[in-house]
Amino acid sequence: MRLNKVLKVQLLLLGLFLPWAAEAANPVVLLVVDSSKSMWGRIDNIEKVYLARQELADMVHHLPKGVDLGLIAYGHRHEGDCNDVEMLAPIGSSPDELIRKINSFTPKGKTSLTSALGFAIDHIKGSKRGGTIVLLTDGMENCKGDHCKRAKEAGSSIDVDVIGFGVNPSVAKDLSCVARNGGGLLFIANSKASLHDALQRVNAQVAASILFARDKEPVKLAVESGQQQDVGATPVMAEVVAATAVVGATAEKIVGKAAAEKAAAEKAEAEKAQAEKAEAEKAAAEKAEAEKAEAEKAEAEK
Repeated sequence: MRLNKVLKVQLLLLGLFLPWAAEAANPVVLLVVDSSKSMWGRIDNIEKVYLARQELADMVHHLPKGVDLGLIAYGHRHEGDCNDVEMLAPIGSSPDELIRKINSFTPKGKTSLTSALGFAIDHIKGSKRGGTIVLLTDGMENCKGDHCKRAKEAGSSIDVDVIGFGVNPSVAKDLSCVARNGGGLLFIANSKASLHDALQRVNAQVAASILFARDKEPVKLAVESGQQQDVGATPVMAEVVAATAVVGATAEKIVGKAAAEKAAAEKAEAEKAQAEKAEAEKAAAEKAEAEKAEAEKAEAEK
């Protein structure tokens, strides 16, 4: 029976408290970040590039252990160059190095999604492992590439999660094929809060992939909290999952329950140890009293 994504996250979170969870395989997580000129646009009165830096850094800090990180940027060096794609932090970089690189590039060029996506897929396949590509973009392909077709090259061992950052329904519709063909999820983030939420949900998916091979399912669109409408209104995007908040809520519930059970077990263990200590002290006192009485009796008999 195939496990759905929410169930996988639930099982993983339960598994975090089991000894065998530490034996999970190390997946690759390759961030592919838009640094085209449009990233100077503003959301919440802050340039998108700065919001992206903050939230990506937070994501990296909260990724589960045992993940090999890498970072690719596109459009960060030259204007009008559709081949401006670069591996800024190779797979296996430390979180600190990756965050330093995230903060190092300046938006300048074009949105070469197809080239960047192919570059990322080739590098993960070259590592001879599976993994997750997290593609953050604020626009659609403008270098005449076929990003939908390129996403199919991910195959069964690579998931492509897409975050449309500050995009309209038309762009969301255009990006949906990348997530669908790449076996991942599409998130639409039109605020700092929803970008944070999207990246944390990606973290949950990465955590699940450590223990489970993620099934290829139709792409689901995760929208901002409270929104229920179908962003894009196409058959592919007909299943809008505002309910993906269940992942976070369920995770919190499971972690809270597990933490409570762990605390209760520790309390019971402490109480048991205290009782054993008291019993031992009582036995020692009784033994000492008996020995004293015996000594006094022996002294009296002399």
